[in-house]
This record gives sequence, structure tokens and C-alpha cells, in this order.
Amino acid sequence: MQKARILLAGWLAAIWLLAGAAQVPASAPAGGVPAAAAPPRALSLTPAQRAWLAAHPVLRVAMDAGRAPVEWRGEDGVQRGISVDFLQRMEAMLGVRFEIVPSKSVADQLARVQRREVDIVSAITQSPERSIYMSVTGSMMSTPIVIFNRVGSPPPGGLGGLVGKRVGVSARTRVAELLKIHWPAIVTVPTDNFSQATQLLRSGQIDAFVGPLLTGTHQLVEQGATDIRVAGETDFRYDIGYGVRKDWPELLSILDLALSAIPGTERDAIRQKWSTVQFTHETDYRPLGALLAAVLVAVVFIVQLRVMVKRRTAELQREVSMRRAREDEIQLLNAALELRVEQRTEQLSLANEELRLAADQLLQTEKVASLGRLVAGIAHELNTPLGSTLTAATSLRDLVRDFGQALASGGLRRSQADAFVQQCAQACGIIERNAYRASALIDNFKEIAVDQASVRRRRFGLAHIAREVIATHHNAWKNTQHRVELDIAEDIELDSFPGPLAQVLSNLLENTLLHGFAGHPGGVVHIDATVQGERVLLTYADNGAGIPAAFRNKVYDPFFTTRMGQGGSGLGLYIVQNLVTGLLGGGIALHSEEGQGTRFDLSLPLVAPVPTDRTASAAHGIVALPAETRG
Repeated sequence: MQKARILLAGWLAAIWLLAGAAQVPASAPAGGVPAAAAPPRALSLTPAQRAWLAAHPVLRVAMDAGRAPVEWRGEDGVQRGISVDFLQRMEAMLGVRFEIVPSKSVADQLARVQRREVDIVSAITQSPERSIYMSVTGSMMSTPIVIFNRVGSPPPGGLGGLVGKRVGVSARTRVAELLKIHWPAIVTVPTDNFSQATQLLRSGQIDAFVGPLLTGTHQLVEQGATDIRVAGETDFRYDIGYGVRKDWPELLSILDLALSAIPGTERDAIRQKWSTVQFTHETDYRPLGALLAAVLVAVVFIVQLRVMVKRRTAELQREVSMRRAREDEIQLLNAALELRVEQRTEQLSLANEELRLAADQLLQTEKVASLGRLVAGIAHELNTPLGSTLTAATSLRDLVRDFGQALASGGLRRSQADAFVQQCAQACGIIERNAYRASALIDNFKEIAVDQASVRRRRFGLAHIAREVIATHHNAWKNTQHRVELDIAEDIELDSFPGPLAQVLSNLLENTLLHGFAGHPGGVVHIDATVQGERVLLTYADNGAGIPAAFRNKVYDPFFTTRMGQGGSGLGLYIVQNLVTGLLGGGIALHSEEGQGTRFDLSLPLVAPVPTDRTASAAHGIVALPAETRG
């Protein structure tokens, strides 16, 4: 019986070759451009099938709105893709209209066909569960099933490397069913689409994703994803057709006839039109069979063996060619993605460096401007004691001159001498008091200037520093109705950096005057401090305009200001945050409501941490770290 079957198969093969049946298209020319499409075969529809189509001129098709390149919906609302082109081709052949019903998931599509809300499910595979309510046509297209994982993860080396791991699988394919049969130790996680699978990969909820190469690589390119790659291949393929409701077997046979009438060259043209990964055809050796027809008829068994070898060889060549093409495409895709990442990284590095240099320059300018305002304030304060001293010295000079003239004329009386001594003592007292006052102002100026110009660590009274800062701002505030209230105990002392702390308070006062009290008739700033264990809570509050909610999360951003070109540089609060959280080792919290004022809570250690290069660099040149304190 076995020999009879072999003999019959051999004779059938000889007759098939002699008849010249089953011709295949030639290979695509160089460059991947397919040959001209052959005309479709005429459909041999029965009268019953034609009558059925006439009774159903419109057929509803459930189609995925986001599965490129098989099928997806563009921004213009038009459905596109390989499946759409096949439907348009069959529309022309059958004389019907396919009405597209967009859907977001395969579960929704299957539910619709069960409820008979649609007649056809596009681009679907069959499974035992689905066969209860749906039939599937012959294959419309086929693509390999491959393994995707994160860049940097070790390659799995095939499905064997995924044993015991969580692996995402497409709900549209039968991959989950096949894995349960052939690889039961793999934990499968169903996903609706490739985008959901990439999200699960990035979040670490799955270790890999097994899905179609065609849709996966296309969406990686469309997303510009650089962190997901094709890491391996499987022995499975994804063969898809059109699902038809179970109670319409007539439609299933009609669609099968229409699909079989589309030539192979036209199928390849449709696939290559939308694909990002192209494959070339293998060389077709079967036309040579005509030359061997006489030999095949004479020696049937030898010919049969040769046919079997040639078929297997062709399959192996096709598999090798497809694998090489996939590897080449994958390498080109990975190289292109790596190049884009390198270029973008270089651009961002240059932009960050330029921004850092600009910030350093502006911060140095802000530092110089701050010292300039300090000098202007001290100069104004010195005018009063120096003016009083000059007036007293001038009066003393006139008294000495008049006394000398009276003495020279011999008409000097004792009462004049007593008045002269009294007036001289009074003038000397005025000169002495104002000289001491000017000297104290100069000492304070020297101390503040030295503190603000460098990182000089010392022990100091918090109230004393606050008063000095307020005094340097007296010139800017004196012509306004605003006032500053200070409530800090004299015994609160810090072992820290008075210069940066003075800079913080100075910036807060300037910010209040420029922004908080703009258009305000008479504002009040209240500064107080409370010791809390090893820290001190320094509170700065004003009753000004407050900060709108939209700006509160931006106030510490460099160059952010609502008064650009009107005296605001956008660096004041940025400097405050950097100094408080960096060199001073503290924290800062903002509390503000629009129209209800603003409060800053500064939590500072009583003993500041040892400065480092990082904390000094965070000040962007506001302070200079002495060499002996660098850590």
C-alpha cells in the first residue's frame, strides 16, 4: 500500500510538471520594486452567491484604529493599511461596499461580531474559542513572530531563554495558545496592541514581548523608539485573514474566492507599499521542470525524489534569505536609532553648556549689581554724619577766628572766653559722635562686603546680620510707606556663612519691593526666627500681592520673571534656593495665595555642613570656595 501511494504521487507530480501548473512569479528586480501586477482571475460565482451579494450590498467590517501598517486610522480620520487595500480590491471584484467600523481593541471587535453588530473582523486569526461564533478566511498575509525586549537586556537566544519569565503576547495572534502548548513554563501576559506592550516593557512589568515582526518594527520606527529592539526569532508565523460571522457561511466562501483571485505579485506590492521591513523572493527553479519532463516520465521514482529535494532546498533557501534580510534590516534600524540618539545627546550637551555659561555670566552680573546697590546705600547713609561733621568743623573754624581777633584787639572779656570754650566743646562733641557713626557704618560695610564677596565661615548673631541687611536697603525703602519688622532674639547664633545668608535676605527684600509691593500703598515685611533643636526656622513674610497659582512652581526656575525689562532678571529666587539648599545646608518652603501675601520658611542648621565642590558650584559663582575648605 505504501509503495502504491508513492507511485501514485510520482505520477501526479510528473503530470503536474508536464501541464506547467502552479507557476510562481519571478524575483523582484534590484531595489525592491515589484514586477507589474498580473490581472486577477475571474470570479466563478454561483447564481446563489451572486444573489446573496445582491441581498447584502453593504458589509460592516470591524477594524483596528491603531495597528500600523496592517490597519490604522490617520489624523484625517481615514482608515489605511494593508488590510484596507485588500478590502478595496475585493470591493471592485464583488461589487459591494465595505463599511469600516473603527475599534480600539480585539476584544471589542470580537464582542461586536458575537452581537452581530459587524459582519467581518479585519486581520484576525482563528482559535478554538473564536470558531464557535466566527469563521476565518484563508491567509491574507503572513509575517514572522519575533522576540522584542529592552535595549541593554541580555538577548534571550530564542524562546528557551524566556522560560520562567513574564512575556507579553498579542491578543490578536495565537501566540499565547502556542506557547502554552510548546512552552508551558513561559508566563504569558495578553496585550491589546504593540503600544501597550512597549509600555509594559519600559515599566518592567514584562521581560519580553513576542509578536509580529511587521507591525512591531513599523511602530518602533513611527514612535522613534530607541529603547526597544528585536532580540530574537521564533519558529512561529502570524497568518491572518478576515473573520466572518458564523451564520454567514456564504460570505466566507465568497471572500475566499476573491482573495485567491488576487495575484501573488499584487499581494507583494500591497505588502511592500506599507512595510518598513522588505523581503526579496527566492530564485524560482520550477520552470526547469519542463526541460526534465521526459526524464521524469521515464524514471518516476528518481524524479519524485528530485522534486522533493528541490522543494526542500527552495524552502531552506527562502528561509535563509528571509533571515538574512531580517538581520540586515534590524542592524540598519538599530544603527539608525543609535545615530539619532548620539546626535540628539550631543545637541542637548551643547545647549546645556551654553545655558550654563549664560547663567554664570548673568549671576556674576547680579553679584556685581548687588554689591553696587550696597555701596550706594552705604554712601547715602554716610552723607548724614559727614554733613554734620562738616557743619560743626566750619562753625568751630569761625569761632576760633573770632576768638583770635578779639584776643588780638585786647577787648576779650571773660564771658566771651567762657562762651568760646562751651561752643568749642559742643562742636567737638558733634564731630566726635558723627565720626564714630561714620566709622561704624564703614566697618559694617566692610564686614558685609567681605561676607558677600566670598565664603567666609564664622560664628555670628542672626539678628545682627538681619539688621545689617535691612540697613543696606534703607536707601531703597526710605521714600516708600513700606516698613520692615524684625523679631529675632539676640541670643540666636549660627556657625555658618553670613555672606550667602545676607545675599538670601537681600534678594528676598528686593523681590518683595519689586514684585510684592508693586502698586501697594503700604506694605509690611515681618522677619522672625525660632530655634527648633539643632536648627533655626527663619520666616520671611510680607502682605503684598502674593503669587498666582500658575507661577508658584516656576519661581525657582532661572530667568523666570513677570517683569522682564522692568528691573527683574529672573535670578533672585533661583539664587535664594541654590544658596539655602546648597552651601547653607537647609531647606526652603513657599506659602502664598494671590492677594494674600507671601511667606518663605527657611529651615537652617545652627552649624552649617562642611562646604564641598558640589555645594559651591551650585551657587554658580555667587560665592568662591577657599582652597583649604574644599572637600
